[in-house]
Amino acid sequence: MASPISTDLSFTDACRRNLCKVKTLSFEKKSYECNVVDKLEIVSATRSDKRGKVVMKYSNVASHHLNNQGNIHGGALATWVDVVTSLSIWFVSNVSTVSVGIHVDYIGAASADCDLVFDTRVDKVGNRISFATCQITTGDGKVIANATHTVARARL
Repeated sequence: MASPISTDLSFTDACRRNLCKVKTLSFEKKSYECNVVDKLEIVSATRSDKRGKVVMKYSNVASHHLNNQGNIHGGALATWVDVVTSLSIWFVSNVSTVSVGIHVDYIGAASADCDLVFDTRVDKVGNRISFATCQITTGDGKVIANATHTVARARL
């Protein structure tokens, strides 16, 4: 996986600080997200206008993320897509969202103890609807899924 040519370090640092806040809140509320944000970290982040790219890594996938065949469960991957793309849109635009649709194409398999890399692109942030894409690879670059996520601006 190629790294972005230039990474906005201040934006990357801001994403890291915001992810720490999300982790703290998830653990305080004992929310479902605890299962997918606990070992999530920001690798790099860039943005321009209402678009951006955020690369996140989840280290050492645990056995509770696996299906009966010993591979990472498709539902766990879909949950990661939901979380990392929603976070990426929030990082880029400061907009809270709710899911409208998630589509995941499962291309390969991965098992416990591997690292996952989420290469997320915020394609468009609109007034009501936003779009993101995500490619999930193992730490050694094997593609295991491609996904799209459409979200609507949350009414708070």
